[in-house]
Amino acid sequence: MILIEEGDFQLGCDSCETSKPEKKVYLDSFFIDQFEISVIDYKKCVESKKCSEPDTYYCNTPQNNWLHKEERGDHPINCVNWQQAYDYCKAQNKRLPTEAEWEKAARGPTGNIYPWGMNWPNLEGVSGEYGNFNDESYKILESNLSLWSGLKNYNDGWPATSPRGLFEKDKSEYGVYDLMGNVIEFTDDWYSNDYNQKAKNKNPSGPKTGQEKTIKGGSYLSGKNTDMHLSFRRSTYQNTAIEHIGFRCAKSLKK
Repeated sequence: MILIEEGDFQLGCDSCETSKPEKKVYLDSFFIDQFEISVIDYKKCVESKKCSEPDTYYCNTPQNNWLHKEERGDHPINCVNWQQAYDYCKAQNKRLPTEAEWEKAARGPTGNIYPWGMNWPNLEGVSGEYGNFNDESYKILESNLSLWSGLKNYNDGWPATSPRGLFEKDKSEYGVYDLMGNVIEFTDDWYSNDYNQKAKNKNPSGPKTGQEKTIKGGSYLSGKNTDMHLSFRRSTYQNTAIEHIGFRCAKSLKK
């Protein structure tokens, strides 16, 4: 795990519809997993009978890493729902990160918009330096190319998920990997549209109840620049188990 030291950071983005206004908030120190939870990690928890198996009924596709666990052991676990992610972290004496914790770990001490810095790069002809996105390699999975909205002329070499920690530029200044690509990640927080407006100045969290959970980051389906920044917010139902969502765990420094 990576230690994220206590202190202020810039939450949100004034130019982003789902995450404004920008707001300076303070977080206590916490630990967060350097990598997304892998298939091997999750398999050990299933074998210990502390975790249930990922969905293979509704999530019965080639992109389900559990169905290919022998050859995708170091890929992120997917096709698990929020409760399964929560149960895994609890079994490790950890927890899911809050939205604010996830964002601070991703944006670093300088408040980067992207893991690599403040600016979107020119990806023309670039082969997989910046992360695992919806790009030329994803095309083989796309059934209707006329509607394909991925990153043209960028190729990360992976149609769906990739092994964790493969892309050095998809790493925050704290050393946390796979934030803009691979799989979107569950957080502990309930989702609300006015989260940033109502966020407390110290250790903010989502509302006490809700209909959906906040998910953060990008995945191998991310291909629109407007959505690909670290303060972007979206949500999903607790029982959603899908191929492009996974998770990592956090842990409080103070007990």
